Amino acid sequence: MLTITLNWDSSVTWQQFDPNNQAIGLAEEAAFKSAVQYAAHIYENLFTNNINIVIDVGWGEMGEGSPVSQLLNAKTNPSAKSYGVPVIYKYSDLYQALTTNAQSTIQKSAYATLPDINSFENGPPAREVQLTQANAKALNMMIPTPSPVDGWIGFNSTRNWTFDLHDTPAGKQSLVADAEHEISEVLGLMDAVTSDWSPTVYLIECGLQLPKVVPGVTFADRIEVVRSQAAAA
Repeated sequence: MLTITLNWDSSVTWQQFDPNNQAIGLAEEAAFKSAVQYAAHIYENLFTNNINIVIDVGWGEMGEGSPVSQLLNAKTNPSAKSYGVPVIYKYSDLYQALTTNAQSTIQKSAYATLPDINSFENGPPAREVQLTQANAKALNMMIPTPSPVDGWIGFNSTRNWTFDLHDTPAGKQSLVADAEHEISEVLGLMDAVTSDWSPTVYLIECGLQLPKVVPGVTFADRIEVVRSQAAAA
């Protein structure tokens, strides 16, 4: 089964939650950790891939060692941020991994609609596919330069959060909900093709399986996104 290891960086301490009252700070720190762990357990209970995903967690920042902007306490910054370690592959390698790992007739049928390897890979323009390291792990793909951390998530410490696991009081923002969103992005659940990195690199979702939700279907295979982009090129 999927396991998610959460590493708490030095920003996640009681002093960062309430520097003037240790008892309150410790309670807030524990509630914050519980909320993030609760979100992680949701994915652990859904996915069946036998892999471990390591995520560094920050409070007011992305997390120590994050390769992207760390500070999250400015009003112009979002409620939370995530960064999944990217890995770029040839489309033919991804195609091979998807079809090799197909475990149902539904998956095989879906993969049969993928773009032709030669036309997609060689263009024009030539294309590559960007996954997150978590995607690559799920598909048993070789990672040329593996990172010990699969991704980073961080939460804006100035927001009016609730750490409640089940309810969101009026005027509050659910940290559980934001944690679910950010963790999903580290896992690679991005539903758009982007040109932010390069006009020839496409982001897709693949590889993670949710048989408890939809038997035999690979979770979030955004094949239609890749196909539409290939047709428009």
